[in-house]
This record gives sequence, C-alpha cells and structure tokens, in this order.
Amino acid sequence: MKATSAEKTQLKKMPLTEQVKQDLADNIYQTLTKEGYEARDIIRISSELISLVTTDLEKN
Repeated sequence: MKATSAEKTQLKKMPLTEQVKQDLADNIYQTLTKEGYEARDIIRISSELISLVTTDLEKN
C-alpha cells in the first residue's frame, strides 16, 4: 500500500526525534512478526529499504 501525496506531506512534517524513530521501528517489527514474518524475512525487508534509500541518495 503506497502513501498518498497528502500522507507523504504529513509524514515529512512530523519531527523524527529519536523516540519517534524507535517507536516506528518497534511498530514495524511488531507488525511484521504478528503477520508471521521470520527474522530472515525482516532482515531482507530492511536490506531492501536500505538499498532503496541508497539508490535515491545516489540519484541526488
């Protein structure tokens, strides 16, 4: 599910404090484990996210 433009704008406005980052990571992890993903799946997803960010940074 992709975020709408309004949702993306709203996410950009939210300050990413250390606590917010930790809460977001915890929420993502909890959601994935509840959905049945195993540690290796979560690591692969994390690697893909890092790859996407790296590609985006290289473009800019």
